[in-house]
Amino acid sequence: MSRARRIVAAGLVALLGGALAASAQTATRLYLHPVTSMFEHLEAGRFGPVRGVCYDRWRDEVWVADPQNDLLAVFDRDGIPLHTARPGGNVVRPFRVAVAPDGSVLVLDEDHRRVAQLDWRGEMISDLELPGLTPESNLTAITIDADGNLYLGDSAAGQVLVYGPDRRLRLRFGERGTGRGELTAIAGIAADARRIVVVDSVGIPVQVFSRRGEWQRGFGAHTLGVENFSLPAGVTLDAEGRIIVLDSIRQEIKVFDADGRFLDRFGGGGAGPGSVYFPEDVASDGRGRLYVAERANRRVQVFDELELPAPARQRRAPRRSWRR
Repeated sequence: MSRARRIVAAGLVALLGGALAASAQTATRLYLHPVTSMFEHLEAGRFGPVRGVCYDRWRDEVWVADPQNDLLAVFDRDGIPLHTARPGGNVVRPFRVAVAPDGSVLVLDEDHRRVAQLDWRGEMISDLELPGLTPESNLTAITIDADGNLYLGDSAAGQVLVYGPDRRLRLRFGERGTGRGELTAIAGIAADARRIVVVDSVGIPVQVFSRRGEWQRGFGAHTLGVENFSLPAGVTLDAEGRIIVLDSIRQEIKVFDADGRFLDRFGGGGAGPGSVYFPEDVASDGRGRLYVAERANRRVQVFDELELPAPARQRRAPRRSWRR
């Protein structure tokens, strides 16, 4: 073989090897593996219909909101019960919870107009003094990002309010409606260093905004199709930037990539491991684990995100002709 031919052959081998390596890297599929479930408070009995869950990244703990019993439950990452908090004061039927870097616990309850601030043991301190809230506010979603910024969804105004760690109002965006950049019934908020993801149970199901509140994209619709929704609920972002959204009517956990492309769905109505029944809220620990609060099953189910080899595509059998 001539030198020129050897160079061409070597290049083809390298190109083919690179293509095979890339194929091997992408030939995986996400699978949600059920690990355990949380059903009970520590020394306080079974959960009622739980509605909120959050992961405290600074203390590696999971907080669960139980509105029926006016309680908050605290677990370690593996679902071992640590503490049952009784907020007391004027906190009634807490349904969403978030934890700040300093250990303070922020709660939304049936008042819907304020944020209750609790200490690290879950005892009431006071209502937060937050600019931008009004007597007409209807707070339906809350989260805190890795930098300690606080995000609130005000469904009455159709807006997301963003507060810095000092709880000064940094940004507010959105308006009431069902079009691009408009919000009507905010069911969940998730945020990372690049974007803010908002789920709406009436308008565009999932909308993605920049950190400055600029509309980037929306996806999903209230119609048939695996990538669409009947009643979108909680949302979280995992370590790979995937967008995890619940559907409370279809009993599903839907997974999308960072650009909003549908990847897969999990769950299905039921009470067994892996099934979900009216899922309300979801949280990620940022290390491959998800926590899903199920209202009807009265539990928080724990899933590990596994990357498994994708099944090989089966070749179609040749079409048979019946012509003679």
